[in-house]
Amino acid sequence: MNDTTPEIERLQYQMMRDLGSTRRIELACEMYMAARQSILLSLSSVSSDVERRKLFVEKMYGVEFSNQLFSEVEI
Repeated sequence: MNDTTPEIERLQYQMMRDLGSTRRIELACEMYMAARQSILLSLSSVSSDVERRKLFVEKMYGVEFSNQLFSEVEI
């Protein structure tokens, strides 16, 4: 779904380009950490550390990668 007009989308891209590479990296890191914290909070009721790690990887990187990564780990 895209509810942003082309004019506003162009403006957003221009604003991001104007920030400079250092600030764009800082923003990306902040967004990653916010997503990470949100996922960790959603898994607070999971008692097993291994299961919590598997679910974290699943939510962050996808089911296929999580299954490959934890294929030999007993949960």
